[in-house]
Amino acid sequence: MEREELKKLSVMELEELAIHLYRKKTKRPYSSDILRMVLLYRYSKLNNDFIWTETNKNKFVKVNDKIMNIFESSYAEALNTAIELEQRIQNNDPFISDYEIEIELQPYIFDKNDYEDDCIALVLSEPDYFPISFTISHYNFSRETKELPVYLDKSLNWNQLYLKGIFNEHYICYQIHLLLENNWAFQDILNINQIWSDVKVIHQHHHSMTD
Repeated sequence: MEREELKKLSVMELEELAIHLYRKKTKRPYSSDILRMVLLYRYSKLNNDFIWTETNKNKFVKVNDKIMNIFESSYAEALNTAIELEQRIQNNDPFISDYEIEIELQPYIFDKNDYEDDCIALVLSEPDYFPISFTISHYNFSRETKELPVYLDKSLNWNQLYLKGIFNEHYICYQIHLLLENNWAFQDILNINQIWSDVKVIHQHHHSMTD
């Protein structure tokens, strides 16, 4: 569909098209690009009609703070695991020569078990990738322990680009910025009621045949 045609569709029609493209994306890779465009138009229409009431503001801050807290605890878990693996490497562990620890955080609009069929909530919550993700490895361990990742750096307030300074009295985290970047509308973020966080550890062994 042409961009002008997409602009004419209602939010409901855009959501139906997004769900259709979501189902087809494994068979037709190009549909993912169109899907992102459809979600962008949906995002724009929803946000243009959105009203920031005090209730909405308070709930948005609550979701923001919860996402930040969960990422902080996930990062602490990943870092503790990395420290243990670094010690094993320093002690010439017979297997561990490298590792990757991946933090993946994904919000859901309602219980994942309720997804009986494809819906717009599933399209947003389970894309091809995790928009909120961070990796620690042996290669970047020293750098990561010397400086906070952007996800945790509260000297950077992500309150301007999409939120236009609405929350000047609150810290808005980078994770919220990423959701907005990935076409989560303001109302979508307010509807988040479950957040999943995975800390995945890959133990790696490198051996040169010349050794």
